[in-house]
Amino acid sequence: MNKDNLFTLDYFISHRGASAIAPENTFAAIRLAKSYGSTWVELDVRFSGDKELIVFHDSNLFRTTGINSSVLNKSYKDLKNYDVGEWFHKSFKGEKIPTLIEVINYCNNNSINLNIEIKTEKGLEFSIGSKVQETLSKSWSSKNNLLISSFDFKPLSKIVETQKVKKMILLEEFSKKKFVKYNLNSFYYFGLDFKKVDKKVITYLLDLRKKVLVYTVNDPLEAKLLKSWGVTSIFTDFPKNLILLDDG
Repeated sequence: MNKDNLFTLDYFISHRGASAIAPENTFAAIRLAKSYGSTWVELDVRFSGDKELIVFHDSNLFRTTGINSSVLNKSYKDLKNYDVGEWFHKSFKGEKIPTLIEVINYCNNNSINLNIEIKTEKGLEFSIGSKVQETLSKSWSSKNNLLISSFDFKPLSKIVETQKVKKMILLEEFSKKKFVKYNLNSFYYFGLDFKKVDKKVITYLLDLRKKVLVYTVNDPLEAKLLKSWGVTSIFTDFPKNLILLDDG
C-alpha cells in the first residue's frame, strides 16, 4: 500500500465544527457536524493563562462570552465556567470551552478526523507547538487522520509528521516571491483564503504536487467550482450534508 493513501481528506471540512448551526469550537458544533455527515472537523487551539490547551478562536473572550478580557489573563479554572453557547442561540446555553484533550478523546471515540489550527501569542509560538505535539503523542488515536495547521511557521516546526499526522501552512495571501523567500516548498499542504485565491495560484501549487485547501466556502456553487479546479478540500461553516443539500 502507498503510504500516502493512509492519510485521506474529505472535500468538506466543518469549519470550527458545524459553526453555521451551532456555536463555534464547542462540543455541540462537533456533534452536529458528525450527525450531518462530516468526517473532518476543524477547530482552533490556543493557550489559557496557565498554559492549558483550550479550543477557542479569539485572543479576547468578548465576542463569544461577553467578558472583555484577554484569554491569556484567565486560567482554565476560570475559563471552564464561562458560557460560550448562549451568544449563538439560547438553546445552546451552557456550552463550555473544551480542552484539546477532551476533544481528542471525543474524536478518538467517534471516528472523527481533526484539523487543529494552532493560534499563537508572541513569545509562546514554540512552546504551544511543543505542547500540542506532546499532547498528540500521548493521546491521538492512530486510527484517525490529523492535520495540524497555523499561520505561523514556529509552532509547526515542533510537529512531527507521521503516516496519519500531517501539517499545513495557512496563508492569508499567496505569492511566488513569498513561496521562495520562506521556503514554503517544504510544506505539502497549503491553506488559502477563498477571497484572495484564484485558479492560477491553485494550478501553480497543484503543478508542484501540493495539496490545496481553501477557507471559508459556504456557497455550494463556489465549492463545486473550486473542486473543478482541483482543490483538495474546502472549509465550510456548514456540515457536509447541509452544504450538499443546498447544492441539490
